[in-house]
Amino acid sequence: MKATVTGATGFLGAHVARLDERGDELRVVYRNPAKLDLLAGIEFKRSKADALDFEAMRKALRGSDVLFHAAGYVGSSPAELVWDMNARAPRVAVEAAAAEGVGRVVITSTISAVGTASNGPADETTHYPENWLGLLYPDSKRQGSGEALEAGERLGIEVVVVNPGYVLGVPVDRSQPGENSTQTVGNYLRGRLPAVIDAPMNFVDVSDVAAGHLLAAEHGRPGERYILGGENLTWPCFIDRLGHISEVHHPVFVLPGEVAVAARVRETLALPGLISAQGYELMAQDWRFSSAKAERELGYSARPLDETLGATIEWYLDLIESGAFEGEVGSRLATVSSVLGMAHQLRLLTGLRAAQVLTRRQLDRGSMTRDGRLMLSPSPREGAWSLLARSAGPRHPLSRAVGRTVRRPRPRAFRSPGAQRLRAVPPRRGVRAPAAALTEPFGLGPPRLGARTGPTPRSSSPARTR
Repeated sequence: MKATVTGATGFLGAHVARLDERGDELRVVYRNPAKLDLLAGIEFKRSKADALDFEAMRKALRGSDVLFHAAGYVGSSPAELVWDMNARAPRVAVEAAAAEGVGRVVITSTISAVGTASNGPADETTHYPENWLGLLYPDSKRQGSGEALEAGERLGIEVVVVNPGYVLGVPVDRSQPGENSTQTVGNYLRGRLPAVIDAPMNFVDVSDVAAGHLLAAEHGRPGERYILGGENLTWPCFIDRLGHISEVHHPVFVLPGEVAVAARVRETLALPGLISAQGYELMAQDWRFSSAKAERELGYSARPLDETLGATIEWYLDLIESGAFEGEVGSRLATVSSVLGMAHQLRLLTGLRAAQVLTRRQLDRGSMTRDGRLMLSPSPREGAWSLLARSAGPRHPLSRAVGRTVRRPRPRAFRSPGAQRLRAVPPRRGVRAPAAALTEPFGLGPPRLGARTGPTPRSSSPARTR
């Protein structure tokens, strides 16, 4: 079978191309030739075309049996580009495929284009508001998939739409910085995620979504939508899971969903903010979904979220260790996170625990262990040092998450995510961890691994290392 993939230089599209390349003759439609390096190791033919150019798309699709249209634009600005790529391009792709006699087109949409959940997880029968959600990204995706299905019926070509959840995992090119949905994981590990909204989301592995695309091409019914999701989890619980698996702990405030309304008011008054009002509103929706239809009709399945998070964390820590983010320009989000991190390190946020009891809701995630103890981890370096060097127990939580055994590290020297050599053996119980830059000047002392954190007298003797 001859398959063509648009958007193959993106996070998801590259995985679709890699899976499709195993048994098919693969053609990749691209605009920027420099990005083709991201597909190193995949055999493919190439066709340069703009996804909005009907004639160029016709030429690129000539001789193909199936088209995977994974091209799109994730974001809400600039609005014209978002609408062109998400609402117009799918119809152009279907019309070009019909003109060249392509048998089937699989359109990549998103779960937010299905609609929001109400009494339980949403599915393919969920009603999408006729007047739209008022959110540019899901509205443009809904328009694009709808026009693609209409064009398929009008032109007599089989069109199947897939709606992936919030995609996590490791890119085809592991050296690629996380410039996609995995940024949430990376920002947390780097201490650059100040807050999340208390609302649910559906998380899924990129490899499972890519496999779902191939299943849709083979078994999907023409004119149908299929949700390719994974586990439904609230954002605060997601942060807890990240902290537990990575052993990196940073304070992350939990905001109520009503903050989206306040963001709208702020934007109306032209006041500055950390992110756009649409960003708040997207996170504040109820994005719980069921993949039962895809499981039943396509044979789709999704792996456990912990396995996906373990692989994503491991990859991101490798990026941090390699210095992939050194010299990166700071942002307002990073500044706020740094202030929160310092306040947490100085134990200025401990009052949140009392507030949480009074309000009966979690106000801070990431800085507490599962048994409610305060964790001090000023940077990804400390968390990753602990991840690699702690000696308690025969297996590491990350090892269990990815389903393989990893022996305790024995080298006397290894590189931390801060890209500096730490010459130390795994500390024994009661031995102090590497000095915490934020706590030492204030006489609080660094936390001890394997012990409850709390104020410790400043010692004139250094930590025992060799």
